[in-house]
Amino acid sequence: MRHTSVVLLGFLLVFLAGCGSAKPKDLIVGKWEAQNDEAKKMGGMTVEFKPESAMTMKIGTVSIDGKYKFVDDATVEVETEMLGKKDSKKFKVEIVKDEMTTTELDGAKEVSKFKKVK
Repeated sequence: MRHTSVVLLGFLLVFLAGCGSAKPKDLIVGKWEAQNDEAKKMGGMTVEFKPESAMTMKIGTVSIDGKYKFVDDATVEVETEMLGKKDSKKFKVEIVKDEMTTTELDGAKEVSKFKKVK
């Protein structure tokens, strides 16, 4: 009986370790809603990451299309174009369950929090 408990505990630990090992690039696909006060003041903001590296950001009623790519396991580069002006920024990305935190690596080092839309 004791041997069975030890084996089950071992399987549980392996399972839990596997659950925590997913990388942001594996978890980012989907629609995310900004939780920052600044985004809420602008009428809300969502970002939808699609599997084929396309993305759409909506700020209030304005929609901006773009592309994203991971340059390493936790760094994403986002490219957008608005009014003929291209912009590219890199962010450190952390995803835990249905919460994502991005930290701008260039410029202001702004930190933004998002919640996955279900």
